[in-house]
Amino acid sequence: AVFHQYSFTPRISLCAESLNISIEKFIDLRNSPFFKAFLHLDLDMEGSKEYASTRHSEYSRKVLNNLLSEQEDQINLMKQVLDFSNTADVQFIRDFLNYIYRFASYTVEQIMKLKEATERNLGNDYVLNHQFASYLIRENEKLDTARYYLDIALDDFPDNPSIIHSLGNLNYILYKRALEEGDKPKALDFFEAAKDYFYKSRTLMNTQGEHAYFTDIDMTRYRINHAIDDNDTKALLNAESQALMLEALRVIPKERQNLLRKMIGEGHPYGELHRKEQIIIENSVYAGNISPI
Repeated sequence: AVFHQYSFTPRISLCAESLNISIEKFIDLRNSPFFKAFLHLDLDMEGSKEYASTRHSEYSRKVLNNLLSEQEDQINLMKQVLDFSNTADVQFIRDFLNYIYRFASYTVEQIMKLKEATERNLGNDYVLNHQFASYLIRENEKLDTARYYLDIALDDFPDNPSIIHSLGNLNYILYKRALEEGDKPKALDFFEAAKDYFYKSRTLMNTQGEHAYFTDIDMTRYRINHAIDDNDTKALLNAESQALMLEALRVIPKERQNLLRKMIGEGHPYGELHRKEQIIIENSVYAGNISPI
């Protein structure tokens, strides 16, 4: 019920193992009228695993309201089950935690408990580690921990563009923090690191996506608007932002340009740009890096 309230169904054998229920005891339980009245079992497509749920997710919530109403108690029970998960459960764990990251009203500390419970057998799963790091970055919490999990994920999959893009996002946040703290040298280090990660993410993509462009342009525009740069530097940054936008519009299919299309209104007509900015764009066009259209 603690899982099914979110419409997720774990293996029934995983639940039994986590509660130290023997096979003999489990067979007795599943044959009882009480078990059959409350629980529903489904076989997977291969017929090798059984997944358990109550008859309806709303019913699960009612069960919990009566038997386990405190959120912390529910989390501890989920943690107990997740601690016994293994490679047979990896897709269930990935989907469940990803849902929790996005929609559950849990604290970061509570969610950390759930993630850490999976690590006895699934600690090196790059998807789980990347998902958790992305959650921490999105929440702007425990960024050192986010970097730790991104490094583990990257060790397992060093050329994954999504992981590399997340490293760019992390450095973007650290850039803004350093800028707010008035530490310009550190801010510039984070800015350049983020730029490198975004560029590498774009070069590794099998299918062109907009996020590595969008985040890079967004960070560049943030620097233009918030950093204390001289006018020449701002002109170069503005030109770089415009060139990135033109490149993105050229290489990314129009149907995938959701974030970029919203951003286009923030641009400037070519004729209104500083001459230095125009020269940078012209050189990029002549070099074949961006389209003049």
